[in-house]
Amino acid sequence: MLKELIDILKKEIHSENILPVEGEFYNKIIQAIHKKLEESKKLRDISRLLAEKEITQIREVALTIFLVRIQKIFNRVINSLVIEEEKLAQEERLFLKNIRSFVEQFKAKLYLSEPSERKVKRRERRKYKLVVFCRKCPQFVDVNGVCYGPFEKGDVALLPVENAIALIRRNICKEL
Repeated sequence: MLKELIDILKKEIHSENILPVEGEFYNKIIQAIHKKLEESKKLRDISRLLAEKEITQIREVALTIFLVRIQKIFNRVINSLVIEEEKLAQEERLFLKNIRSFVEQFKAKLYLSEPSERKVKRRERRKYKLVVFCRKCPQFVDVNGVCYGPFEKGDVALLPVENAIALIRRNICKEL
């Protein structure tokens, strides 16, 4: 497994594109680590030490793969480039969804500013809350016409206070 992961890492580092992996890519690595941990408990002395060293290396290579891929995803979102979600593992899809939401919210705030002094003052007074969703929430539009969502359980978002309070009262999300 270690050799396979190193090969994947090398290819990922040398490619500008995000290379395809299975949706369960990281889950399979985690399962393999757990299996190796169980097997290593049955070993003795140097064999056990070597098995533990291999597990540590697998963890480090897997984490490096994850970070390289996350960096590519982040750069593509920032630069508004297309991301083929079917090439991503589940964890990466979740990251993509959350980072897109944050970037879209930030861009919406930036582009809502208009030369009208009255609108600028109104926006300056507006406050936001960071929330985590306890369950699914469909997309909604706030009073300024900004779209938020849709959100899944566990998603984190920066929402206008008015919207956040309404969702918190309905037990849809909690303030962080």
